[in-house]
Amino acid sequence: MNFLILELTYLGLFVGMFVVWIWFRDRRPVKLPFTEDFRNQPGKSLLNELDDLKLDAFGLLITAFLLPFIATAIFSQLSDLENRNSLVVVCGVVAWLIMVGAFFKKTRIIRNYKLGYLGEVYVAQCLMPLVAKHYRLFHDYPCRDFNIDHVVIGPEGIFAVETKARRKRDRKGGSNDVKVRVQGDVLHFPDWTDEESIPQAKRQAKWLEKEMIKEFAEPYQVVPVLVIPGWYIDTSAGSSILVCNGREMEKIIPKWGKEKLSRDRLPKLVGFFRRRCSYRPDQETTKAK
Repeated sequence: MNFLILELTYLGLFVGMFVVWIWFRDRRPVKLPFTEDFRNQPGKSLLNELDDLKLDAFGLLITAFLLPFIATAIFSQLSDLENRNSLVVVCGVVAWLIMVGAFFKKTRIIRNYKLGYLGEVYVAQCLMPLVAKHYRLFHDYPCRDFNIDHVVIGPEGIFAVETKARRKRDRKGGSNDVKVRVQGDVLHFPDWTDEESIPQAKRQAKWLEKEMIKEFAEPYQVVPVLVIPGWYIDTSAGSSILVCNGREMEKIIPKWGKEKLSRDRLPKLVGFFRRRCSYRPDQETTKAK
């Protein structure tokens, strides 16, 4: 009975904290001061997912902490059960191990998402010098069930840039440990082969072309670009698209343009992408301190 009272006390504390937070949030409503749309920042969607994943991981950690107490409270009420103490230990440990395993799995996903986010920020920095050449950059372009990391618009055309950040393994193998060999649509890393990234970049560029036909009723060519930050890219075997590591993109991008965009077409393109890559700050009621 004492264990049950302890668990009910824990539950009451959590519920009480939640009620107090709701009351404090609603006690004095105010509005955000922003009246204009915000431009999408690099990796915005990944950053939002990272926030959700961190909350999930925190919930798993709290659950793992409480499970032994919950198991003890439940089995303490079964006084006529044989080997009750052994069952308490076994069930509590098994449940705890499951939660801890789920927690570490979630943290591994968080690390991968963070790597992807940092990769998108890095590529955005590499694209910045293009602004001096009259290019416009748009990040995190929202699509049907995916997003295009970066869209670059300039005098030489439109580019859909996909980022793939991949960790390196230091095996003291010299340059071979950091080399990616491109062969057609396949990326050959030192320990694995990637057959998905280049076709993905191509699909996204084609998808964007179709969207622009719907919007402007005229065809545009979108050049797919794949960036693998920090790796040495070997394209001597032939690559079906532009694959690079992000360096000197202000020199590389213009050379791969497929069409010249006239000055009268650029403003409407910029307006289109600005609308799609912007969001209105949350204008719902927020609370003052």
